[in-house]
Amino acid sequence: MFTSAINGGLWMEEAAIVAGLIFIQAVCAVYTVFISDFLAHGLEPLFLVAAGGFLSTFLLFPFAIAFERKKWPKKLGLLLAARLALIGLVGIPVHQVFVLLGVKKTTPAVATAMPNLSPGLIFIIASCLGIEKFDIRCNHTRYKILGTLMCLTGVMAMSLMQSPSVQPRLSSNIRGVVKEMMRSMVSNDWMIGCMYLLASVVALSCTMVLQAATMAEFQAPLSMCMMTSLMGSSITIAFQYITKGTIDTGASSIGITGITISVSAAGLLSSLCASLGLLCVHKKGPVFVSLFQPMQTVCATILSALILKQFVSLGSLIGMALMFSGLYIVLWAKTKETTDVEKSTVPDIEKPLLG
Repeated sequence: MFTSAINGGLWMEEAAIVAGLIFIQAVCAVYTVFISDFLAHGLEPLFLVAAGGFLSTFLLFPFAIAFERKKWPKKLGLLLAARLALIGLVGIPVHQVFVLLGVKKTTPAVATAMPNLSPGLIFIIASCLGIEKFDIRCNHTRYKILGTLMCLTGVMAMSLMQSPSVQPRLSSNIRGVVKEMMRSMVSNDWMIGCMYLLASVVALSCTMVLQAATMAEFQAPLSMCMMTSLMGSSITIAFQYITKGTIDTGASSIGITGITISVSAAGLLSSLCASLGLLCVHKKGPVFVSLFQPMQTVCATILSALILKQFVSLGSLIGMALMFSGLYIVLWAKTKETTDVEKSTVPDIEKPLLG
């Protein structure tokens, strides 16, 4: 009976973790669809990132004090402070502003699909820095290269085939569609939006590599999120004031109520996903958590089609399938490699990167 009770408790914990991960991805998808409408009505991305970051800092502060105060370093060295500032700069204004600009010019489905590139890009960045083992003779490395190439191919397919300028028409032939695709690459805002999203994923990947290196010295994830959110939001609001001479919401058409709702959603989402995500990573590991990322894309695609009446092309669906397949190949190779490393008792400093 005692053993059954333990197994039942473990089963409930597993179910709670899976439900939490599904909830995080669903909430992120709803937020992306929700905020795309406000951005279309002129909401300023810089203001949204800054205000949402300040709210997230306020919400995380009491939890950081309560649970991580004893883990804070006694002295904040210059190198650690510089790392935190760089994480705040690249991870908050650069990453989030590019995401919002990309959502504004594309669709929530494409915007939520792009982050699936991050494991492959992390592999490339970590390999260049010597953090990740790169040996072309090793099967694990070959599979990660294959998965990365599949992800990149899927992104290109989504970027080109989902473009509004290449929507299929009954009178269109293959040659005509190809010509329209090539024309859209140089003349359509859609491609600019895809470039914004790609830049956001590069910024996210660089931030995750830097976070992994910083966590070895500053093992307080909630406090790190709080501090980097504060730094990033301060940099963002200062940048808006310097470049535009004012701190403007840019959304007079949606009113104070719409602005308040948008900022509250951004702050709550950031703090909620950070805390739940870190808990799940602690319990199940980063690779397991990464497996749920494509659910955000699926949810956003369905919501975009139902609510925003946005067309989803066959080419875009094929691109998503390639991207998801590449993602899981990279994660599978990383899991097998991590298992081999643990068996050989050699520490893997890139292990936190795929969360």
